[in-house]
Amino acid sequence: MSIKVNDFDRVKKGDIILQIDPSDYEAKRDQAKASLDSALAQLDNLTNQENLEKAAIQQAEAQATVTRANADLAKTEAARQRLLIDRGAGIQQNKDEAEAKVQTTVASLGAAQAAVLWAKAQLQIY
Repeated sequence: MSIKVNDFDRVKKGDIILQIDPSDYEAKRDQAKASLDSALAQLDNLTNQENLEKAAIQQAEAQATVTRANADLAKTEAARQRLLIDRGAGIQQNKDEAEAKVQTTVASLGAAQAAVLWAKAQLQIY
């Protein structure tokens, strides 16, 4: 702060008689602006992370849908192979392979469903 007049000086309307050093206030203003900018950047990062997690959920759900369809197809084929064996027209190896495929696709479906749950849990973290 600086005083622009001395004792008993004549002053008139509009004269500057005291000037406050703005550096402290400007520094606080700049610090507040930097904090705001940082918070806005963090918000943008969180929004981007949320969008990535939502995309991961969609991808996991799509994979689960594909795996579910494959499991249904494998079950249909296994039933067909069992029917052929029961009628004496099938080959045991084909039936065994079809039943094994059912087991693997059902296991894959479980993994795909777990991936969906995991992706949804990740979204809750952010």
